Amino acid sequence: MRLVISCVVRKDITKILIDLTRKLTGEIGPLFVDQSYGPIDHVSIAVVSTSDDLAENLQSSKRVNQSGSFVHPMTKEKVRHFDIGIPFPPIEVLSLDAVTLTSRICSKIIEGLYASQDRKMPSDFEYRKFIDRLIPVLEKYVVTG
Repeated sequence: MRLVISCVVRKDITKILIDLTRKLTGEIGPLFVDQSYGPIDHVSIAVVSTSDDLAENLQSSKRVNQSGSFVHPMTKEKVRHFDIGIPFPPIEVLSLDAVTLTSRICSKIIEGLYASQDRKMPSDFEYRKFIDRLIPVLEKYVVTG
């Protein structure tokens, strides 16, 4: 399975969040390559930081929450995906140092993973098994105290 952590952002914070999400994907994604959680081939977690209006940011993140399938443009194979949008305030992106920002984003992802348990899941997707593997990995990035 492929795990990608990405972002949907406004222009002034693009570089910060792209760099951070690429780093997380590079470090966490390989841990899931040889894993199987049912018929899902691709899980995408998108940090959505598009508006200072919290309601608008939340609405934008809900539009990311999708599952289904697509045909891979290169291999022409069917890819089943599950996508999760995680709202995150742009003001925090601009005001936090890199370690604290990574910690807050990973905390928000963990919250979003738990909240997504209530979503309609693709049949046979072992979501609980997936988050039981991912959450401890994300917790290593969370700074407490």
